[in-house]
Amino acid sequence: ATVVKTSAIYRSARTGEPEVQYAAYVNVGSQWNAVRLGWHDHLVKLTSSVAGIEAAVSNAESLTAGFVKKGGPEDDVIAETSFDITMYAMGWRDKLMGPSAQYEGFPTWQVITKVSGPEPAYVTTAICATSAALTIVLDKI
Repeated sequence: ATVVKTSAIYRSARTGEPEVQYAAYVNVGSQWNAVRLGWHDHLVKLTSSVAGIEAAVSNAESLTAGFVKKGGPEDDVIAETSFDITMYAMGWRDKLMGPSAQYEGFPTWQVITKVSGPEPAYVTTAICATSAALTIVLDKI
């Protein structure tokens, strides 16, 4: 796309004619991106049939260069993981009076929450699901 654009500018400057309008369908950007795009295309084609899915699942470790393992992470790896996330929210401090009521104006309250915990998969999923359920129950009381 850069070569086409540069050529169009050069042609326009030399002849005085307006630049040719064009649009690039795909801009790969680098050879590495081209390799990744080709690999992704290969995996999409591979997993478009039942036999391909079975082959991908049975060879997941070799297809992903060891990033995906059939058995999941080791226990010591899980024990060493943790996460921190900071969330920003805006809203209103007061509850609405009913389900059809609407807030007027812009949010009047801001909150910043930092959540941290053990490994972000199994343990934290259960903690978050339980906390969300408690929030829903207690909010309706």
